[in-house]
This record gives sequence, C-alpha cells and structure tokens, in this order.
Amino acid sequence: CGLVGSEMCISARAWVHDNIDQHGGDASRIFLSGQSAGAYNAMMLALDPQWLGREGKSPDLIRGVAALAGPYDFYPFDSETTKQSFGEFHRPEMTQPVNFVRPDAPPLWLSSGDNDTQVKPRNSKTLRDKILEAGGDAEYVEYPDIDHLEIMMAVAKPFRHKAPVLDDMVAFFARHTCSHATVGSPLFLLRKTVEIMALLGYADPQNKGIRQTWPLSRSPRTARSARRVSCIKR
Repeated sequence: CGLVGSEMCISARAWVHDNIDQHGGDASRIFLSGQSAGAYNAMMLALDPQWLGREGKSPDLIRGVAALAGPYDFYPFDSETTKQSFGEFHRPEMTQPVNFVRPDAPPLWLSSGDNDTQVKPRNSKTLRDKILEAGGDAEYVEYPDIDHLEIMMAVAKPFRHKAPVLDDMVAFFARHTCSHATVGSPLFLLRKTVEIMALLGYADPQNKGIRQTWPLSRSPRTARSARRVSCIKR
C-alpha cells in the first residue's frame, strides 16, 4: 500500500469534494476514516498538504479524521511489510505522519486496541501527543481486550458488543458538525454505511486483502458491493 495508497486516495477525495453536492452531500462536512493502512492513507492526506495539493485542493477541506489502529510512527522500518512498502523511498522519514504534525491540522480521533500487536497503540498515542503539543486538536481512545482486527469488526452489528467503536466515531463526527444521528440525518446515513462496510468485510490477517464475511442480502446491488470490497488490496 504505502505512498501508492495515498496517491490513489487523492483522486477519490478530490472527486468527492467536486461532486458531493450533486448527490445531496455537503462539501464543507467531509470526514476521512480508515483502519490500519487505510488510517495511514487518511492521515497523510490530512497532514501533508502535498497530496491534495496535486489536485489543486487543500487539507482544509477535511473536516476531521477518525482513524482506527493506524501506523504513524514506524521508522526505522523493522518489518518486511514496511520495508517492501517504503524501503526504497529516497527520504524515508517523509513517509511518517508524525513528521507532518501542524497546529492547523483537521481534528483527529485516534483509536487502538490494547491487544494490538500488529500496529501498536503507541503509534496513535505519539501522534496525539505531538498534535496537542503543536496546539492542534486530537483525542485518543484505547479499547481493552481488542486487537488489530477486532477494532474494525466491532463496528459491525454482530460484533458491536466488543467495543463502542461506532458510537465513539459518530460522536466525534457530531461534535465537529453540531449534528445528531437522528433517523434520516447525514450522520444516521453515515453510521449505517459504516456498519454495512464493516459487516461485508474485514482485513485478512494474512494481508491478502479484504474478504467477505457476512452477506447482508442476496440482492444484486449488495453482491456487487461485496465483490468490490473483496477486491481491495492492503
């Protein structure tokens, strides 16, 4: 994934900003979210202005970031995954989100499980501390007895009992939009979207991609969504 993932996210983020009004959305209320490598990509777009700048956009367009179990401070590279993803970059320190901390960054909601041994909680704690030291807005939530996969699984209804991850994310969005997740509201629709995506798939522990786990229905639209989720590579 690495920086290639960030490049892929640039066009997606720019497209949403340019087209969301046509689909009933509000371009001034766009949040980013992701888990693991997805959290890394979201954070790089939010903190390093060069990425969105390539599309003539600014990170100021991001209202906030809700990030689950992301790697933000992992240099020197000490695993095969990080070496393969970032090892050949000419300035490896510039692959680290913690090196782009700035006081005017979008508000950050950072989270980890205390049983996460794949991306250790210190990544989120370090980023929170550096943002606060710089005068920015960041908060951190750590969930007991939750590992790297379970923090995302807890968003889906069958596993909601594991941790209040979805409720905490929606509360963060509400705090920064003065909105509430009432039926039919944008936050309500966002909550349902997050639930569906978490239900359809979760990160494969062998890093082979996203695999479908809980089919929601047999409708063609849901089947197409499931296939799209299954094709995402980490």
